[in-house]
Amino acid sequence: MKYAIYKRYSTDKQDSLTQDKEIADWLEYKKIQHSETSFFIDDAESGSTGNRADYRRLLIAVKNKEVGAVVAYKLDRLSRSNRDLQNLLYELKENDVKLILVSDNIDTSTTQGKMLFDLYAMFAEFERNTILERTRAGRRRAEQLGKRCHRPRINLNFLQIDKYRTSGLSFPAIASLLTGQETKVTSNTVRKRYYEWKELRGN
Repeated sequence: MKYAIYKRYSTDKQDSLTQDKEIADWLEYKKIQHSETSFFIDDAESGSTGNRADYRRLLIAVKNKEVGAVVAYKLDRLSRSNRDLQNLLYELKENDVKLILVSDNIDTSTTQGKMLFDLYAMFAEFERNTILERTRAGRRRAEQLGKRCHRPRINLNFLQIDKYRTSGLSFPAIASLLTGQETKVTSNTVRKRYYEWKELRGN
């Protein structure tokens, strides 16, 4: 099995040293050889966005089933964004990729770890649905008061989205990659606009 080792370093040097040591100790304890690992490292990158180079590569590797497990120091090293974590958990479960969090002692190859992973996924899904329902309720109230609720149309790079689709990424994963600190886009919006673009091109 191939292990994807993901590290996201902050500007704190101690943070990177801690991650390196804890993960190295875990690999040694599990007797995992270097040939069994692939490293994905984002240096001095914010965890609030999924628009990180190696995080995007990691998602593609998961979707293409190039790895059997994702290993990280802690869950917040993967992302601090609830939306990104929800999408990541979805992709891992959809592609039967294990999640191993060294510091949190979570390994979904074990019964206990799988249970905790399912709880993470369940709460993430619950939070997503709760947010959606609150949004719909707020929109209905605003419309009853005669307010316009439509946001400005977001400019999307459809050629880039097409490349993501060709590489096998799902629309939730693509939406996560396109969402930054200034822009938020849903997977439904990406899906709808992408197919409109394909139709206009005659594809």
